[in-house]
Amino acid sequence: RLKYTLIQIGDRKVFGFGCNQFGQLAATGVSVTEPSQIQITCERIFAGGNQSLFQQGENILACGDNRKG
Repeated sequence: RLKYTLIQIGDRKVFGFGCNQFGQLAATGVSVTEPSQIQITCERIFAGGNQSLFQQGENILACGDNRKG
């Protein structure tokens, strides 16, 4: 399984690093070696498999592998 990490800090900023093969870090490039800020603010993040979900109020934004949903 491909590994990546998302971190959310108190002011709703999100940072990510690791494998980005499917775009699950909402960034360019296949690999992000250092924590980089993702250009999104949200209340909650959900990560698993090769996809990430970001909750903004009543909206859910998704990025990554879309083959299974």
